[in-house]
Order: sequence, then structure tokens, then C-alpha cells
Amino acid sequence: MSQSQDTIGIIARTVQDVALALAVMAEHDPADPASIKCRPIQPLAQVDANLHNTRIGIDSAYLREKSSPDIATNIEASWELLESMGAQLVEVDLRPLRDYDRAGSLLTWCEAAAVHGDHFGNAANDYPAAIRSRLHHAFVTSSADHVRALCAQGVSLARFLNTVFDERDVLATNTTSDTAPTIVAATEDAAQTTSRLLRTTRPFSFLGLPAITVPAGTDADGLPVGLQLAGRPFADQTVLTVAAAFQKCSTSILPIPAPALESNQ
Repeated sequence: MSQSQDTIGIIARTVQDVALALAVMAEHDPADPASIKCRPIQPLAQVDANLHNTRIGIDSAYLREKSSPDIATNIEASWELLESMGAQLVEVDLRPLRDYDRAGSLLTWCEAAAVHGDHFGNAANDYPAAIRSRLHHAFVTSSADHVRALCAQGVSLARFLNTVFDERDVLATNTTSDTAPTIVAATEDAAQTTSRLLRTTRPFSFLGLPAITVPAGTDADGLPVGLQLAGRPFADQTVLTVAAAFQKCSTSILPIPAPALESNQ
């Protein structure tokens, strides 16, 4: 879909397993000119639940602005847990994420149009209606808007690091504004659903910052809520360390329901 923002995301039961996989995937490849040699990811053999001297940025207003009540309640409980683990919570203004979300969306669909253009022109009906609509919009987006979004990436990252990350080690936000929608609901208003699901994750893809989501309880219907933790460039180890500590301490307070397994016997 998006050459500049698509990435391989690791899905695992524990943060420790994510660290093991990332340590292999993120190794420097001298044959790849895009590969950067940096400090290797270390496995999390022992998880320390002590987060003293860790400064975590939060934005209460941004959380409450468009999140469902259950999402907001669970994330605030997650913040309180992080604070009880010794972390220092620091309020931060995350309103710039709105602009990064819009710019990221524009890049996504312009790049998708470049990839799918030839096939789309001959077989538009092969695509779901929501995708068709977004691709049609991308085809009429001016090249100037596309270039402006590309140019904004570097400037936006520098500004974000100098303001939001100036006195914070990690940011803690909700992963999505709603829990998982039904297929019917997602189909009826696909654009709105996508927007609400991506408004806090896509900005970090646009900026190129490391982020992870960890379970943070469930809503009233038993659907999972996620806490997103994001860090500075190449601060993957810090993000993983905080995420593993949170997961270690959160299971008793924000339990994860075990999946129901059907037996053939």
C-alpha cells in the first residue's frame, strides 16, 4: 500500500517474544544500502518492573477528545499503573498528531495509487467500495500536495523531537479510538472507521518512530483495548523495556481473557 510507511509488525503473546524476533529482523545487513548500523536489540531475559527515572508523556485531553469512554477509562488506568511502577507522568500536547495523521493518510493513498494504478484502471470493481473511493481521491490529488507531505516528514520529526520528546523518554497513548468494529459497521462507514482506528498509530508511521501496543484490558463487551508506547528514533530497546514492565504488572489489574478453544472430541 505505502512504500514509505508500510512496515513488518511483529505479533506475539509477550513483549519478550517481540524483542527476540526484532533482534533477528533488525540486524544490520551490509548488502542493503537502506540498512542502518545501530545498537542491536537485546533480549529481555529478565523483566524489571521498576520504572523509576522513566519519563512518560501523556495527553489527557487528546485521549478524551475522540476516544470511546471504555478506551479512555482503560488507558487512564494504564497510566496510573505506570505511575505506581515508578514512572513520572508528564503532560504533553499531542495535537500535532492530527496534522501528521492527515499527511500520513495522503502519502498512503498516493503511494497506493501508484502501485495499483494500472490494475485499478482495468478492474476497479475488483476493489471494495471504500478502497475504490480512496484511490479515486488519490488519483486527483495534486503532485504538489504529495510533495508537500513528503517534505513535511523531516521537519515534523525534528519539531516533534524538540518539543514532545524534549523531556520524555516514551509516549503512552491509546492504540485506537474504538475497540474492534463489527464487519457491518466497518463496511457502512469505512472511511470514518479507518480514521478512528488509525488516528494515533499512523502519525508514528509517518514520523518513522518505534512504537508497540500492549494489552490494556477490555471494554464492556469484552473486546481488547491497547496501550501504545512510542519512543525516539532507534529507541526500540527503551520502548520494549517499558512495554515488558507494563505487561508484567498489568495482567492482574487489566486481565487478558484467554481465547476459547473448541474441541473436536
